[in-house]
Amino acid sequence: MRTPALILLCSLLPASALARDKDAAGLFDKPAKVAKVPLPTDPQFPKTKPVVSCSYFKGFAVKAIDRGEVGAELSIVPLAGGAEAYQCREAAASGEIAISENWSGYFKGAKGTYIFFDAADGQNGGLGFAIFSPDGKKLFDDTAKSWHAADLKPSGLALRYTRVYAAECSLYADPAGCWAKVRQATGLTQGPAPDCAAQYKAEEKRMKGTPNQAKVASIPSAVDYEAVVTLEGGQSTISAGEGKVACRLPD
Repeated sequence: MRTPALILLCSLLPASALARDKDAAGLFDKPAKVAKVPLPTDPQFPKTKPVVSCSYFKGFAVKAIDRGEVGAELSIVPLAGGAEAYQCREAAASGEIAISENWSGYFKGAKGTYIFFDAADGQNGGLGFAIFSPDGKKLFDDTAKSWHAADLKPSGLALRYTRVYAAECSLYADPAGCWAKVRQATGLTQGPAPDCAAQYKAEEKRMKGTPNQAKVASIPSAVDYEAVVTLEGGQSTISAGEGKVACRLPD
């Protein structure tokens, strides 16, 4: 049973998702059409508005059943007979591919035959995302803070976004040593380690006099940097692009 706290969280999700997606506007293909089918309201939660949404593209549709909880029920519907051959509905269609077991979140958009889904909630100041093929195979997933490009290439897809990398060490406690590990993991080569001392010191001050004060310095850092990703032949490559690098305490 959903708790009042969960319902409150769910009611806040759409605005949050819209805010995060402002920078991604225009990067994805416009659906041929979008159908929305309201579902019966749960009498125990009359303020929720369950709905089935179907976004139609060439060769497939993406279906999302949003019942007002965290994360929608997501699936891909092949459209071998064309868009007119499938009527958006709650019941699963023949050949429908459920992906909710491999990913939890919301439909973000499509680029060619690449289908993007957002995570259900944020992580370290960013939002997780996954890319699936129309046959339901997950091709790639990562965490992005902001989006800058999503371009189809003759052999695949090219992405550019501010990536949120969760380091396994603290750039405050060991700037040189940790930075060497971060560079090796991300491909970052330019400049010295970013300075996140101010945030760590502020947290140490906030924790002053508590047992956690001494632990703050060793908290692994979150690193934001410009990432360039290429998907080709089912393989992905990530490299570091030009741009500002920042570090901070994780969420």
